[in-house]
Amino acid sequence: MCWTASGEMHGCKVVWSGNEQKHEAGVGFFLSKPAREALLGYKPISDRVMVARFHARPFNTSVVQVYAPTSDGTDEQVKQFYTDLETTLDDIPKKDVGIIAGDRNAKVESERMDGRESLDSLDMKTRKTVENGW
Repeated sequence: MCWTASGEMHGCKVVWSGNEQKHEAGVGFFLSKPAREALLGYKPISDRVMVARFHARPFNTSVVQVYAPTSDGTDEQVKQFYTDLETTLDDIPKKDVGIIAGDRNAKVESERMDGRESLDSLDMKTRKTVENGW
């Protein structure tokens, strides 16, 4: 979603988080009626990370929507993305099922040549995390 700032739109429920100034990056959720009814809350973290929490059985579910920087991203952008992601994952209640969804924008590997942590190695450290990678 390349919408600016963060917010929500009713009718069809859309919640999003984007860049304050530019129509670049951005993440969000389009919610069906059952998803709207199950939504416990959402938190825009940055223009690349957002989390929504849903009532579910037997455990509530927290979905983290991500838009990773491309390989052309600066070291600062990449570091900020992983910091935001790790903080968000740490804040998910321990009993929730956690799901990471979104666009990882890079090839996925266990170790990176530049020494940065890849999303796969971060997932190995998190509890109950299911990836939606494509």
